[in-house]
Amino acid sequence: MTTKPVVETEFVELPDGTLLDTIEDPNNPARTRLAIYRNQSVDYVDQFESKGRIYVPISKSTEILKHIQFASGAKSYVSAIDLIAALCVVFSWCLDISLSQQTLLASFVISTWLFEKLPVAPYVAFVGLPRSGKTTDFAF
Repeated sequence: MTTKPVVETEFVELPDGTLLDTIEDPNNPARTRLAIYRNQSVDYVDQFESKGRIYVPISKSTEILKHIQFASGAKSYVSAIDLIAALCVVFSWCLDISLSQQTLLASFVISTWLFEKLPVAPYVAFVGLPRSGKTTDFAF
């Protein structure tokens, strides 16, 4: 009897376009699950089999990952413009920057979700003297 290899993954795009993403189990934050994106729908599973491999979510049991908060699911969005606008609102609460700078930063955040599709990975640095207005005192 041959056993199928188990692949622990944080994220993978399969050849058929199916996306596997590790999420935090909404019922148990110490545990992870896989979100399976295919055919414009999302399913949540503990493992996924494809092409002779069994994919499992990366475990939060390691010292570093136990402090990482993964998304707890997926939500649909109206449009990319609405998503950028929502990010700009959050940035306006926390950062003393112009709307064009908020939009640029929101675009950077979205780029981190698809950096493997870009020819280069963008980088953001906030530079300024202490007390020069890079942040506000807003607390979540």
